[in-house]
Amino acid sequence: MRLLVAQRVGEDASDLIMRKAGAAFDIDFLASADRESRKHLLENADVILAMNFRRDIFEEEVPFIKNAKPIQITLAGADMIPYAKLSPGIVICSNGGAYSEPIAEHAIGMMLALARSFLPLHHGLSRGEFDQSTKHKMLISSTLGIIGFGGIGKRVAELARAFGMTILAINSTGRTEHDVDFTGTLMDLDRVLRESDFVLLTIALNKDTRNLIRARELNSYQGDSAQGSGRCGRQHPAVC
Repeated sequence: MRLLVAQRVGEDASDLIMRKAGAAFDIDFLASADRESRKHLLENADVILAMNFRRDIFEEEVPFIKNAKPIQITLAGADMIPYAKLSPGIVICSNGGAYSEPIAEHAIGMMLALARSFLPLHHGLSRGEFDQSTKHKMLISSTLGIIGFGGIGKRVAELARAFGMTILAINSTGRTEHDVDFTGTLMDLDRVLRESDFVLLTIALNKDTRNLIRARELNSYQGDSAQGSGRCGRQHPAVC
């Protein structure tokens, strides 16, 4: 079987791929091939490994993919795949959950930065203004709405619990065994937005979820649920 590595990789990564998969596959690297060779490689690949599909494989090359059954994406999301241009029967495999730890830490950092007004206070301090009067929002006793309770959402919930936050989760079933205070589906989106101080969007981007949060969702809730954040509108829930 032929494995085509479409993702641009360095020497260390290519050596690792050869060591791990060389016994099972004949391995080719797309990035180093000329245009005519790229066509041949795509036509004869049984498995394709890519990261950013639209960057790794040119749009006009997509019809050349005929025999590959799985296309493995090393990113967690697969919304960049041109599904309509792919031949029927091709299986797309994403890397869901692979980035849960770094993204979860980033999300917590963003919430802390919003709640504690890090950026405006930093700008003030750079001007010589030492602001000791600004009131800050505390994460403890605040409510976090997590829209898309997969690998990233679950890890954020675990970290947020350490801050004493209430967790409202939305997934596809409305059920979870994880430690949350509420689990619902997208039918409960209005409730979660209304009751949340912070909202984390970790739901898969597809035709059903694109534009999920629009002006209506943000403007419907004029309460004081996000005082102190102020980066997404003075009184809107903070959307990280």
